[in-house]
Amino acid sequence: MNLVHATRPVAGQTVFHVHLHVLPRYLDDTIQGMWTPTPGDPNVIRSVGKRLRDAVERAG
Repeated sequence: MNLVHATRPVAGQTVFHVHLHVLPRYLDDTIQGMWTPTPGDPNVIRSVGKRLRDAVERAG
């Protein structure tokens, strides 16, 4: 199953509201990917991970 949250004009929304697509998936379905996966920048990933860990630690 894919859950797609599409909010704001950049995601194709024309009227602001909560917008969630629930796409059931099957082995033989014809749904194509909505994006091409690409490797993330390891430095950015580490930086975001540190920010998340710090925030969790501060929250106690």
